[in-house]
Amino acid sequence: MSVLAYGQIVRRSRAPSTRGLPRAAAQEGESKLVTAVAALVPAEILAAHAFILSKATKLDSEGTTTITNAGALQLSLPGLFVLALIVYLISRGFSDWQVLDFVRLFIPAVSFLVWTALIGTSALSPWLANLAKDGRAVAPEAVFAAAIITAVLLIAVNTRVNPPK
Repeated sequence: MSVLAYGQIVRRSRAPSTRGLPRAAAQEGESKLVTAVAALVPAEILAAHAFILSKATKLDSEGTTTITNAGALQLSLPGLFVLALIVYLISRGFSDWQVLDFVRLFIPAVSFLVWTALIGTSALSPWLANLAKDGRAVAPEAVFAAAIITAVLLIAVNTRVNPPK
């Protein structure tokens, strides 16, 4: 979705629970959750991330992704987060703000962070690798679990602050 359009309307998505489902069904549910979160992420930010990822990684013949420019990829995370805020501010305008507008401001940017945690190799990857180098390794399962919880909360908040018409 375009963040420019998000300034005026927001798409709603709900993700099904995957608890107790067979692994194939759980993976389908996870895919739907990633799609639901991606719907909250500005298309401009997703496109910029894809471009940066294509320049900062390489894919070998076996399908393994290797980060070739961790610095650029690492810098892109806060840069794209701030860019999502700026584009939303521009598209929303600066007058007649209410309390919920400040909540809406952060939905696209935080959704981008959650989305990067859910997709595998992303702008978040170098940050997690640096934590591991500093001896503060975070289990991938913990990051994924936190991202799922945050994603569900984001979808709920988005539904609450942008009720259907």
